[in-house]
Amino acid sequence: MAKDDHLSLVAGISKLQRKQLQAWETVTVDQLAKLPLPFQQRPEHGSKDGYIRVREQARVQVAGRDQERPVHELLEILDERGLSRLPEPSPGDVFFDLEGDPFVGLRGREYLFAS
Repeated sequence: MAKDDHLSLVAGISKLQRKQLQAWETVTVDQLAKLPLPFQQRPEHGSKDGYIRVREQARVQVAGRDQERPVHELLEILDERGLSRLPEPSPGDVFFDLEGDPFVGLRGREYLFAS
C-alpha cells in the first residue's frame, strides 16, 4: 500500500473538489471513501453529483487497496451520456490518447503523447 493517501490520488478529482473537501476536513482518499451519503453540506462550487462521483471513485479505490486486487463496478448505460454520445464507428476513425501525469517531476506534466 502507498504511504501517501492524498486526495489527488482519486481518479477524476479536480483541484476545486480537493479544496472543498479539505474545507470539510476530508484530506485523505480513505476519509473521502467513508464520507457519509447524502452529504450534510452543499459544496460552494460544483454540483453535489460531482462530489458523489469522486466519493464513489474513492470508495472503489479503497476497496481495491483493502482486497489487494483491482475492483471495478459497472455503471448504468444511459442514452446521451458518456460513450453513448459517440457516433457509430467509421473505417477512417483514428484513436489518439492524450493524458496528463501530475506526479512527473516537481510540477507534473500536463500532457503525455502515446502512440
